[in-house]
Formats: sequence, C-alpha cells, structure tokens
Amino acid sequence: METPSKTEKKGFLQNDRMLVCSMLAFYGICILGCVAVIFWGLNRTNQTVSANATSTAIFHSTQQANATATAVIHATELAQYEIIDPFDVNINNWRMGAEDNDLWTGSTQVTSGLYIWYVKEVKKGFISRASFNGPEDIQNYAIYVDTKLEQTFQGKACSGLIFRVSPLGWSRGGYSFTICNAGYFIIYYHNTQDGWQEIHSQYHSIIQPLDWNRLEVLADGSHFEFLINAQSVYEMDDNRRPAGGVGLMINANDSETKIFFDNFGFQSR
Repeated sequence: METPSKTEKKGFLQNDRMLVCSMLAFYGICILGCVAVIFWGLNRTNQTVSANATSTAIFHSTQQANATATAVIHATELAQYEIIDPFDVNINNWRMGAEDNDLWTGSTQVTSGLYIWYVKEVKKGFISRASFNGPEDIQNYAIYVDTKLEQTFQGKACSGLIFRVSPLGWSRGGYSFTICNAGYFIIYYHNTQDGWQEIHSQYHSIIQPLDWNRLEVLADGSHFEFLINAQSVYEMDDNRRPAGGVGLMINANDSETKIFFDNFGFQSR
C-alpha cells in the first residue's frame, strides 16, 4: 500500500481544514441564528410586556380620569344645593355661646368661616346637638357638612350629622351619622324610650383622622345612603322616622379639644 505523498497529505489537510472551517462556519451561523431567535423572542416578550404595561397604565389613567370627572360632577352638584352655609356669619341661627352644664363646659361660635365647638372640660362623656334652622318635617333631602378635629387632640371624639329628627324633639326619635378620630364611622337611631341603638359602625380607609372629611346623607323615603369624601360607604332601609329636621352633632369624651364644621349644605328632593 502506497504511502500518500506530502502533496497528497497537504491536500487532505487543506480539505480537512476547509471541512472544519465550513462546519465551524455552519455551526457559527446556527448559533448566531439561535441567539437571534432568542433575542427576537425576548424582544417580542418585552414588547408584549411593554404593551400590556402601557394598556394597564392607560386603563388606570382612564379609571383615575373617570373618578376625577365623577368627583368634579359631584362637587358641582353639591355647590348648587338650595342652602349652603359657609359659616361666615351665623345666618342660620346655629347654637352659639358659652356652655356650662352637668356634662361639659366650653363654647360654640361661628367665626372666620368655621363653626367651632370648644370643649374645655368634659364632666361626663356627652353628646350635644345643634339644629339647623330649616324645615322640621321634611321627608326627602340631601345634606352634607365638612368636619374635623383639632390636630393636636389625642382623645376620643366624633362629629357629624343628625337627620330625620322628630319635630317634637330628639326624645321622639332621630338618626345620627358621625365619624370619629379613631378612623371609623357610626350610624345610630335614638329615642328616649330605647336610647341609642347602633345601626352600623365600620372602620374605613376613606376617613382622614384629624383632617377634613365631608359627610353626606341622602334620604329618600325609607332608604338612606351615607357618603364620606364623595364615596358611598353604607346604605340602609329604615322606616322608624318618616320625616324630620336636620342638624349637627358632636360626641366628646375628653377635655380640651376643638371640633370644626364648615360648608353645611341642604337640598330638598
């Protein structure tokens, strides 16, 4: 058997090199193709994620825009109520003056666009009211008020609205809707015979303790809806008081606090 010459060996080696180079080139192209496919897939995935994120952002922006538009519409409706009292002066004859009785000492006054209840000393935990000088035997209406507690106050106090109060007096029946600085709201029915009967109480994130909150009551026959800061928080049906007047209420258990009211609104329906 003849041994291949150097020239033949050289040709074989060159052919082998060419084959190896071709194979390496082929594999390189395959690897580059795979890498390209991977990057293309990742890019498509990123594009999809980005598109989904954009869609989600657009959805949330739309929701926020709708919520803002709804809030603006609602605020516009409230601004058109037939009676709005900004408490610049005491045009509605709210309870005013010094207080010194078995329950508390202090004062109430309308000044500088606020209705202020200053509770100097609590002798007993107490509830006190101020009636609105308006219709006392009306069935369907909407009312609202802004309220807050003094920011430095560390005790317990609640403030809000009374409604459907009997023309014969609170002892004959009425409802209350208040928020408390602990972050919850509470709805009561009251009369002298049965005392304070809790209808519903609930902690709610919409409440801003020690800051301004707007309370609303919508009364329509036996149906009531309650809102805090333009958000509906509770609805109920109750026919114990078919009609009655409205007003403001505080519930204090600790001395040295101020409770503020502003922007009382009333709209008959």
